[in-house]
Amino acid sequence: MSQLGRVDETRASRGELDQGVVESYVFEGALDLCFGGSISGSIVGGVPEVVLMFRGEEISISGERLLYRVSDRVFCFTFGNSDLVPVEAYIIGHHHQRDKWVEYDLQNSRVGFGKARCDLVGHRLGMPTTRSR
Repeated sequence: MSQLGRVDETRASRGELDQGVVESYVFEGALDLCFGGSISGSIVGGVPEVVLMFRGEEISISGERLLYRVSDRVFCFTFGNSDLVPVEAYIIGHHHQRDKWVEYDLQNSRVGFGKARCDLVGHRLGMPTTRSR
């Protein structure tokens, strides 16, 4: 198991990674906290969960949902820098919403989140699904 190192953009474009190099690397225009190196399952599983608080309500996001695998040797945190997109926003994307029930109350301008087992919901609705990591 090796430590995660910041990705050097020039080397990454050639398929090389150098652990410990602090250079900027941006994936898909928003994910700017990316790491390279040999990443074992214990590192990915060792990322602590993040709790988002909305007016006293909490949404827990497990550590494995906080890293996106760009390639075999590059992972990026799934929270992006809002300065890199053309609008001021914070995005709770599909990585964070996995196994969450999302309910939209348009009349009252509210969004609700709850725990869900998407594989079971899909099965009950007759939709073939595979359990995500």
